[in-house]
Parts: sequence; structure tokens; C-alpha cells
Amino acid sequence: MNTDFSLIDANLGRAKEAFRVVEDTARFVLRNEALYVKIRPLRHLLAQLEHLLGSATRLTGRSFGQDLGQISEENSFVSRRNFWGLMKANFSRLEEALRVLEEYTKIYLPHHYPYFQKLRYDVYRLEFEFLSATPHYWLQLYFEAGIVYPLSDSVDELVWLMDHGAKVLQLRNKNGDKNEIYNQAKFLCDYIDKKDKTAFDYTPILLFIDDCAQVAAKLPVVGIHIGQADMPLLQARKILGSAKIIGKSNNNLEQMKASVAEGADYVSIGPIFPTPIKKDRTPVGVEAIKKIKKEIFIPWVAIGGINKENAPELYTAGANNIALIRSAREFFI
Repeated sequence: MNTDFSLIDANLGRAKEAFRVVEDTARFVLRNEALYVKIRPLRHLLAQLEHLLGSATRLTGRSFGQDLGQISEENSFVSRRNFWGLMKANFSRLEEALRVLEEYTKIYLPHHYPYFQKLRYDVYRLEFEFLSATPHYWLQLYFEAGIVYPLSDSVDELVWLMDHGAKVLQLRNKNGDKNEIYNQAKFLCDYIDKKDKTAFDYTPILLFIDDCAQVAAKLPVVGIHIGQADMPLLQARKILGSAKIIGKSNNNLEQMKASVAEGADYVSIGPIFPTPIKKDRTPVGVEAIKKIKKEIFIPWVAIGGINKENAPELYTAGANNIALIRSAREFFI
């Protein structure tokens, strides 16, 4: 048996499976018609190219008993616990499979390999368009660049901060009931929606709600932030779906690792310094930041007692992002 055909068959299978995940996510999860109408013809093109390769690949297929790559995907499971990891993994799988098919088509269909090459380039462009249409893309971008993340129970305060450049904010109303929080969040969503999006340098504002998953599910907020004593992350995910972001608070590195394994989209650590809001908590301290930076590889933010005077210590230690409750305006004047 020509074992090349096993390789071609395996990569056709990978590409088709990954295409289906991407297409169905655009259709059912994001409900983004513009993306869906771009993905579907690309998947159909792959089916046509498969036909060009002929019946040999379909007849020989993979010999499962001799497939050296049949190992558990357990090691990659954690990286796919959230939307970003899942979609990045499937786009990578699709692009890698198309590259293999392109190379082997040079041998068996030398006049047709440019079709696989073009399809691969189209998928690269599609990946950017797809991911940049999600709040997860902007979360990654903002946290990688470094952000100041204000939290407040005041709508007026959050509006002021948005008007002065804040891109990631959280409505943190610990004492209000769900109706009050809903009305506050709806006002903020409407305010964001009315902001001028035509400016050349416009970038989206990401609004989170503290804890209230049921409220967040009803509004176009990007997600929620939960604490260690709030509802379990998986329960929140079932309410919100994968397309919204869930952040989780942590008091130490081990909790951060557990939150990452649970599927948090970002994590926070604190309190870093003494703060009246968390009087019962022992401060984590600046030295912990150095270790966290080496071991946490999803977006993370430091919080607790941070102000204009002590923030430079955190930046020096390796914290790229800081969250603030009482001193946020200092950073936006």
C-alpha cells in the first residue's frame, strides 16, 4: 500500500473536522452571518480538492492499528477549556493540515497545488477576521499591551473613565439587587453602543459585570468576573456560553493555576498591597508577581491597594496589567 495516501487521508480528515468546528461556531455561537458566508465556500472548496485527489486516498485511508500518532489528547485538553484556546487550536489544526496537503499535492497533482496554497492563505486571513470579531481577541490584545482595569459600582464613574480612555471596565456592585445591576449594566451597554465607532483609531470597550451571570447573559456585556466564593466557573459557563468571557479572582498562584485549568479566560491575583476592601486578606506582595509571570500564560491582572505611587513596583516585577477600585482616576487624567 502507498502509505502517502494514509497521510493525505489523515490530513483531509483533520482539515474537514477543523473547518466544521469553525463554521458551526460562526453560525451557531457567534451568529455572525458575515463570517459564515465566507467560511462555507472555503469548506466546499476543500471538498472539491479532495475529489481531485481521487479515490485512492478514500479507499486506503488510515490504518488505525499502525497510526503512530494515536495518543491521548489529554495534554492539549486544558488549552481548549475556553473559547480562545479552542478556536486557536482548530485554526492551527486546519492550517497545518492544509500545508501538508499542499506539499503532497506537488507530487501527485503538480498542476493543482496552487489551489491548496490559496486555500491556506485564505484561511490565514479568515483566522484574523474570525478572532478579531470576538471580545476574546481584544482581551488578548489589551492585556498583552498592558491595561489599567477600573472597577466601580457607580455608573457615572464608569462613564467618566470610558470618556477618558478606559478600554476594560467592570461594574462591581456588591450590594445592589439584580434589577439594579441590570439597569446599570444596560445603561452602560447603551452608552458604549452610542459612542462614535467611526474614528480611525476606534477600539472596542470591554464591559464586565461582577458575578451576575444571569444579568450578563441578557445583555451585550462581554462577560463576568467571579470570585473564589461565587458560583463555580463551569456553572457560569453553562449560563453564559463560550462566546462570553469569564475572569476569576485568586489569592495565590495555586488558585490561579486551578482557575486556568477550569477554563477562565483571564485571572486576577490579589490583594497585592493592604486594602480596606479586603481587610481579612494577607497581601500577596510584589515578589509573588515575578513567579506568577513565569507560570501563568493566559491574561492576568494584579489588584488590591494599587495606586499611582506603588504601581511602578508592579510593572518592574513583571505585572503588565493592574485593576483599581479607589484610585482609578489617577491613571486617566
